[in-house]
Amino acid sequence: MAHRDREQKREKRNRFWMSIVLIFFMVIGIFGVFQSGSEKEISEYKEYKFEKINGIYYVEIDGYLRGFNFFPTRLVNISVEGYVKNVFDNAQMVIYAFDPNSGTLRSVDQVRYDLSVNLPKSSYSVTTKQDPIYQLPVGDCLNSTYPIPVILFEESEEVGIVEDNSCIRLRGNSSDFYLLRDRLLYEVFGVMNG
Repeated sequence: MAHRDREQKREKRNRFWMSIVLIFFMVIGIFGVFQSGSEKEISEYKEYKFEKINGIYYVEIDGYLRGFNFFPTRLVNISVEGYVKNVFDNAQMVIYAFDPNSGTLRSVDQVRYDLSVNLPKSSYSVTTKQDPIYQLPVGDCLNSTYPIPVILFEESEEVGIVEDNSCIRLRGNSSDFYLLRDRLLYEVFGVMNG
């Protein structure tokens, strides 16, 4: 009987310590999840402080918190020719033009939407040729004026932004348009210049 009582006490003690160890690992695991979910990284570019949260760079510009996929130093090799910022500063609205038969439509549509949300100008879209799917007006750089500039998405091997007679050409391939989106916004907001 005494042997049985000692055996039960030892078993209770073992369960108690196993429970303590298990609780310890659970608490450490939960703490680790909270720590990894709130990774923040602060970087500076010129006078701007960027806070990277979950892969997005946030920065306050003119009193608004703006999100970018790429840090400015990642985009310095993308050339910007012409007076892009000047054209935007004087624009009343913006026209987005794209080729409806392009192989880059998914990224063009996403970037068009992002720009229309992030640029402080009203906008509408046109296609460079008639298309039964989009059913938008037809237009291109010939429709560009200084009060109403055109942003033309051009599929190209060369990556860059070119302003010519108030028409702003975003040149690149499907994945380049995401880089060009951030580069254009940085230019317009004065974070980067030419």
